Amino acid sequence: MLSWIDRLRGKTSSPMPSSQHPYFRATSEEVEAGPGECWHHAMPLPDGRRMKSTTMPSAGVQELMWEALQHIDLDGKSVLDIGAADGFFSLAAKASGAASVTALDLNYFGWPKNISAMSDAWNLPVLTKTGDFMTYEFEEKFDVVFCLGVLYHLENVFLAIRKLREITNIGGTIVIETQMTAIKHDLPIFESASDTFLTTGRHGKESVDSVGVSNYLFPNHAAMLNLADMYDLSAEALDGNVYTNRFPTRAIYVMRRTAGT
Repeated sequence: MLSWIDRLRGKTSSPMPSSQHPYFRATSEEVEAGPGECWHHAMPLPDGRRMKSTTMPSAGVQELMWEALQHIDLDGKSVLDIGAADGFFSLAAKASGAASVTALDLNYFGWPKNISAMSDAWNLPVLTKTGDFMTYEFEEKFDVVFCLGVLYHLENVFLAIRKLREITNIGGTIVIETQMTAIKHDLPIFESASDTFLTTGRHGKESVDSVGVSNYLFPNHAAMLNLADMYDLSAEALDGNVYTNRFPTRAIYVMRRTAGT
């Protein structure tokens, strides 16, 4: 357990709506991580400060993405957070009234130590699982599945969408945030990441065996809609929000498994 957690524990009570929960009220003041520690998310702390991210461009990025997701109903839902990292979105879902949250990631970025410490400090319980999403054998289906910043790190996006559908309850929702190609085209295309050509992003061949690190395919809008249609999911892009306006090569899609599919 991190040394500062004991000083923060017990300062929050049971979950309340996200508009009221102090989890969403962190200031810009940051706490430096200790030697050897790595934090992907600028996690809010119960004392009003936040952890300093070692990878995000600015502390408010995750809040901007969460704001774009506000219309998604989480109250009383079972939620799966794939690639949960330090747990910002897992804890946000629990703070927003989710009945249960399962967080899944591989054993890096301080997993699961960081998310467990934050869950304890905020009194927002989440169930952590360690494994590769594509091969993990889930024992249940979920009402809402977060797949944020994951899709373009996967070698097979088609099998990924198929599996997302399989683990989502009928009537459930899949939320995908992904890097998009900068190439504009009306037809569905996937741009291959490359270390040789000037593509939208690098492949990162040196990390090819590290699941969730290398980049593979960057879709365009038509490709995302086509992926959803291939597996009988409805899909819509969440446009007109601060997050996607600020990061025009990122996009958020909401896919739904409708009754009868």
